[in-house]
Amino acid sequence: MASLRAAVWQVRHSTDGLLASNGSTLELCGDVRVDVSELASFAGAAETTPTDLEFEETMRVLQTGELLPGWYEDWVLFERERIQHLRLRALESLALTNLQAGNPHRALVAARTAAGIEPLHEGAQTLLVRACLACGNVPEAVRHYQWYRSQLLRELGIMPSTQLTDLVRPFLLPHQRTGAARANHRQRR
Repeated sequence: MASLRAAVWQVRHSTDGLLASNGSTLELCGDVRVDVSELASFAGAAETTPTDLEFEETMRVLQTGELLPGWYEDWVLFERERIQHLRLRALESLALTNLQAGNPHRALVAARTAAGIEPLHEGAQTLLVRACLACGNVPEAVRHYQWYRSQLLRELGIMPSTQLTDLVRPFLLPHQRTGAARANHRQRR
């Protein structure tokens, strides 16, 4: 209780209009925006195909920074990871929805953001390669696949899935195709 009283005192003296109290009840003022609540709302709507304006607003919210930077209490670390996972799922959903709706450039923006959040997450990387291909940017798709493949090998000693490799296989040089096929075959054994 002493810590709560000190925190409330500090907030009231540093940020006017943030807290409201009625006797024993303490709450945020009605006009205060909570970024985590906004993120959850936009993440839930990411499965729809937004208009250009809605897409821009959704991306603005989903690109927000981490929860409480500089705080390392266990509950913050847990919530930070949960919110990061929520952002990743929403961005992947937004990319997939836009790919399916024929909006590859929007899909590319969402997939690139998702891949930046979790560089070794294959779902985000696959969507990024698919979006590059849908935009007609084959060299970028191949370059990104090769970057991802080298990161996986260096960090985890594994290869991308055959599903991801199959997306770019037709565009790889002959020696790259056989090398990827041998590595995937060794990995499956």
